[in-house]
Amino acid sequence: MGPISPLSTTSAKVFASLYALFSGLIFVIAMGIVLSPLMYGLLGQLPVYLKKETEGKDKRQQKKQEAERLLSRDKGRE
Repeated sequence: MGPISPLSTTSAKVFASLYALFSGLIFVIAMGIVLSPLMYGLLGQLPVYLKKETEGKDKRQQKKQEAERLLSRDKGRE
């Protein structure tokens, strides 16, 4: 949809531009509100594997075990 007749004054052109921007923003916000529960449910069903987090835990656990092994070996020498 467009204007019925050409906009002749500057104030009409500014108003039409601001109204179009405002309407577009309201449309995007409304679609975000409507679609967010659907996207939340869809993304909640997808399996997510956090490799970096589990790798970090494994490395920390390996370092801890290595430190404990070295400490127990050093205690045996004394």
